[in-house]
Amino acid sequence: MLTIIFTLLAYLSCVAGYWNSTTRIGMVLYPKFEQLDVVGPHTIFSFAKVFLMAEKRGLVRSRIGTQWQVDHDFQNHPEFDVLFVPGGLVDDELANPAILEFIETQAKKAKVVLTVCTGSVLLAKTGLLDGSRATTNKMAWKKFTPQFPDVNWVKHARWVQDGKYITSSGVSAGTDMAAYFVKKYFGEQTLNNSLKVAEYIWNSNPDYDPFSGSADE
Repeated sequence: MLTIIFTLLAYLSCVAGYWNSTTRIGMVLYPKFEQLDVVGPHTIFSFAKVFLMAEKRGLVRSRIGTQWQVDHDFQNHPEFDVLFVPGGLVDDELANPAILEFIETQAKKAKVVLTVCTGSVLLAKTGLLDGSRATTNKMAWKKFTPQFPDVNWVKHARWVQDGKYITSSGVSAGTDMAAYFVKKYFGEQTLNNSLKVAEYIWNSNPDYDPFSGSADE
C-alpha cells in the first residue's frame, strides 16, 4: 500500500512540475492564417512561454491583412512542449511540403497538439489524425472533411480531445479550447487568472455548438 501511495505522489509531483509557467507553446503561422485563432488562445496562454514560428522569419500576413513579426523559422526555433496550429485559408498550405513536414515532425514529438478551425485540416493532411476524433470550422466542413475520410470528424462540437490531439471548431472556438487545455493541464486557478486577464467568459461545454448547422449549408 505504501509503495502505491509513494508512486502516486511521485507521479502527481512530476505532473505538477511539468505543466507550469516554463511550459513552451510553439505556434505555427503561415500566409492568410486567421488572426483570432492566434490572438484569443495566445492571451489565455499569457502565463506560459509562447513563441511564433513560420517557414521563414520576418513578417507573415494574416487573412485580414495584419502583419506579424515571426522570429523563428522551421529550421531554427526553441524546443517546445505544445504544438499549436491555427486555421485560415489553408489551400496553399495543403500543397506546401515544408509546413506539412514540419507539422508532422513536431506533432509526433509534442506532448499535446492544439488546432483551431482549419488547422485540423493541415494536421489531417499529415495522416496523424487518421482513426482519431476531431472537428474543424463548420463553414469549411463540406469542403474539407470528405478529403480525409479516415478521420472521425465530429460535427456537433465546440472542441474535441482524442489523446494528445485537441481540435476546435472555427475561429472563436479556439479560445474556448485553449481555456479547456489550461484547466486540464495547469489547473483551475491558472485558468481563472487567465480568464480574468482576458476578461473572457468561457464556454466550458464542448457539446454546446450553436454553429454546427453551418456544416450543412
